Amino acid sequence: MTDTVIFQYDELFEALNGLLSEHFEQAEAKALATIFTEAEFDGLVTHGLKRFPRFMDEISRGWINPRSKARILSDADAWMVIDGQQAPGPLNAMFSVDHAINKAKHSGIALVGLKNTNHWLRPGYYAKLAARANCVLICWTNTIPNMLAHSQSPTIGKPTLGNNPIVIGIPNGDKPIIFDTAMSQFSYGKIQQYAEDNKPLPVAGGYSDDGNPTNNAAKIFEQLSASAIGWWKGSGLSIMLDLLAAVLTGGQSVEEVSRHEGEQNISQVFIAINIEHLWGDQYFSRIANLIFQLETDEIHWPGQSLNRTRAKNDIEGVTIPLHIWQAVLESTPNQKHH
Repeated sequence: MTDTVIFQYDELFEALNGLLSEHFEQAEAKALATIFTEAEFDGLVTHGLKRFPRFMDEISRGWINPRSKARILSDADAWMVIDGQQAPGPLNAMFSVDHAINKAKHSGIALVGLKNTNHWLRPGYYAKLAARANCVLICWTNTIPNMLAHSQSPTIGKPTLGNNPIVIGIPNGDKPIIFDTAMSQFSYGKIQQYAEDNKPLPVAGGYSDDGNPTNNAAKIFEQLSASAIGWWKGSGLSIMLDLLAAVLTGGQSVEEVSRHEGEQNISQVFIAINIEHLWGDQYFSRIANLIFQLETDEIHWPGQSLNRTRAKNDIEGVTIPLHIWQAVLESTPNQKHH
């Protein structure tokens, strides 16, 4: 049996906060520790501690600047454009979401464009923040080229599209409805997980060397040959999200991002809608009725399993493979042990 370590929420948060405090100001360290801890307790392990060493490595490479701060470039009643200035992606995203929510509270709807940022870690977290403020959140990001366009040559070449994740969050009391998906059939975090477990993907999620669909996770991960959801439809959605991200932020496209080393200078969009502004108190009875309709038809709605996982982990804690926790400790200069 693989050696593991068990953390309760406060234990994991405090351990990560201690490690991050060596590199960030107090408030920023706490915010980042919260994002990593939330991902683990929500069961999104592909975007939790497994990404921590990579996050620290990108700081050491100079791709993320821990001392940089986001800067507002333009501001109006219902929109804002922000230059992330390569500050940590999660902090840039939270800064953007906070402004989108605050503007939506006054205007009903607000759009915030963020350019020159980096990986935002687990985007569903930002939808949770918006839902707590009774706001719908629609947000997306472009990425490095990591997905093959459906119309590309049948022999594997260089990926040209980003899998450009999008998140839609809808308030629903303490159980928000959150759809968090990449434009690829599987996120690269999930592909990596299957590859490390020496398991095939449950369905084809990319292309083999000869251009045929495959469920060989290791091969897809190695050559960045993920396939789009819905084939040509996912390719089209990826392109549209990339174009919108570039024009709404004044930032870079997937192709332009590819000119840099690593995932730097990506573009993100955050749209917040104040439900109370539209519906007032009627909203919660309406969403409860709509959820009841889904449950009556035995339809699994986005976020349902996440809520069950979170409830379980809040009671029992999370079990972290020891090698993952050791990798977290080894990625920081001052190691601390649980």
